[in-house]
Amino acid sequence: MIIYPYRLKVTNKKNEFIFPSASLCGVTLYYLLENIAITFTMASNVGVISSIVPFFTAILTYLFLKEEPLRINFFIGFVVAITGIYLISFNGATKLQLNPLGDLLAVTATLV
Repeated sequence: MIIYPYRLKVTNKKNEFIFPSASLCGVTLYYLLENIAITFTMASNVGVISSIVPFFTAILTYLFLKEEPLRINFFIGFVVAITGIYLISFNGATKLQLNPLGDLLAVTATLV
């Protein structure tokens, strides 16, 4: 109200549903699922899984918007980035501990 003191006129009733649901999914559900996932699995697993958010964003953009094709540079960059994140997160740990429920919640959080 301070920045724009005038009431915005609703031009499309569809936006009245889209904007609140986008804020619910984009912030609330993501952090809720991620924090619940941390209670079931290791934080390093959730860190690695949540780092694939840009990958899912690019794939979903390609599938739904079809604006730009995915190039090989995207996949090479993704593999290099995930390798670096894995090396930092697991820092010499030889045993990878998986918990299917926690890992599935983390993947669901990245999709949200």
